[in-house]
Amino acid sequence: MKYIKLFEDHLENLTKLVDLGLAEPDTKKVVLYMQGMDREFPDLELEGSTLESLPEGLRVRGHLILRESRIKSLPKDLYVGKNLLLEDTPIETLPEGLVVDGALYLDRTGVRSLPADIKVGGSISAEECPIESLPENLTVGNSLYLVGTGMKSLPNGLKVRGSLYIKDSQIEKLPDGLTVGNDLNMDGCQVKELPRGLRVGGSIHMIGTGITEIPEDAVILGYVSADDGVKIPRGMRQR
Repeated sequence: MKYIKLFEDHLENLTKLVDLGLAEPDTKKVVLYMQGMDREFPDLELEGSTLESLPEGLRVRGHLILRESRIKSLPKDLYVGKNLLLEDTPIETLPEGLVVDGALYLDRTGVRSLPADIKVGGSISAEECPIESLPENLTVGNSLYLVGTGMKSLPNGLKVRGSLYIKDSQIEKLPDGLTVGNDLNMDGCQVKELPRGLRVGGSIHMIGTGITEIPEDAVILGYVSADDGVKIPRGMRQR
């Protein structure tokens, strides 16, 4: 017997199930976690779980591991102190108020967009994901992985403090003023020209894109990996 619907109710009801010995193992694990009975174990691991939802008010001090589970939705204002791993789950939307201090893994989920108020301190990985858009003025604390996605463009004001991977994606346009702290890998994507004010703290990889030149105002601190014949400003290193 499943008690998924009780996640919509108060923690008190779930606690009664645990006390009566009626709760399934994963339900009991979540309840005990929320009661603070696992202070030595900050992670909440539910990989492969049959649970379909989680209770309101959940705050995870460590990693929240939900990969390959049946979780369909996450509670509003969810806080995760380290990484949130959602790979290979049926999740299609993320909640408002989501805060992840570590990395967010969305690979092979059904997520199509991110909430406007999302905060992610580490990397975001959305490989093989139907994601279509990102919020404007999004800052990614580490790297952003969009390899093989169907996105057509990146949002204005995007800042990626680590590397940006859009290799083999359908992205056609990069925003003016794009800032990437480390490498920009765009091999095989659909971009035909680089934006004004591009800043790349590492190297840029753009083989097979159709780009014919790098703007004079671009700043690329690493090397340039490009097709033969691409016009590169004097002083830039080409590999």
